[in-house]
Amino acid sequence: MKDIIKSYAKINMSLHVVKKMKNGYHKLKMINTLIDLYDEISFEPCDEIVVSMSKDICLMEDNLCYKIASYLKNRYQIDKGIKIFIDKHIPDGGGLGGGSSNAACVLEYLNEYWNLKLSKKQMINIAKQFGCDIPFFINKNISYVKGYGEKIKTLKVKENNSNILLVIPNFKINTKVLYQNFKEFRKDRTKLFLKNIKKGIYIGMFNDLETTADKLNNNKISELKKQIENSGVTKAVMSGSGSTIVGYIEEENKINEVKERIISNIKDVNVIITKVKMYTY
Repeated sequence: MKDIIKSYAKINMSLHVVKKMKNGYHKLKMINTLIDLYDEISFEPCDEIVVSMSKDICLMEDNLCYKIASYLKNRYQIDKGIKIFIDKHIPDGGGLGGGSSNAACVLEYLNEYWNLKLSKKQMINIAKQFGCDIPFFINKNISYVKGYGEKIKTLKVKENNSNILLVIPNFKINTKVLYQNFKEFRKDRTKLFLKNIKKGIYIGMFNDLETTADKLNNNKISELKKQIENSGVTKAVMSGSGSTIVGYIEEENKINEVKERIISNIKDVNVIITKVKMYTY
């Protein structure tokens, strides 16, 4: 018997870098939300743990899904395995959290499949050991995320059904290198954005990492944002550590027109229309 579940991508609607810690990691403040773009993960009974993907992204042993499944099997002395196949649709290395989302889905599925009876809090505590984005995907709701990603508060937000555009260029940004070079500590704009987002207003989206990402990539980010906004997008912002640019459009009936304009005006980009995914739990 095969089970198939959806593993949704996320965008960072705001990202503030608070400070760099002595351990080399950065404390953050983020407003994150899932979007209606997803990978499909299938699970089948197996004697051992096997993880494969539709795209050759990494070795099985380096895959977060394999690491979490192996951890749970060893930690809770499970005498069976699982076969996991990930059909990838979320672009890799674009700041959309595909790998972290996959890992969270595997953790949740195996909690049920192996009858581990872990609470959401316990799963979040496990998730944070493997990546700072994974706890958010356990929570799922539009969230205010702080610290290293482990402090999560669900936000009560007025639903906004407006479509957004994802503009995905043909270059990737190395997250580790980006944070190693980050020095652009800025005034915190999170409180102002929180007021906007609770009303369902996305226009104040921001990302403190943009300037550094732009410098490391020969001004490609700022040039891309300018082209996107000139194509009719109300507000454009880089998601996470990039390189995906999120475009918000106030006039929803113009979304397809703007998409076609971007495709015509900008070379080597993939453009996806999606929506913020609203959860109520």
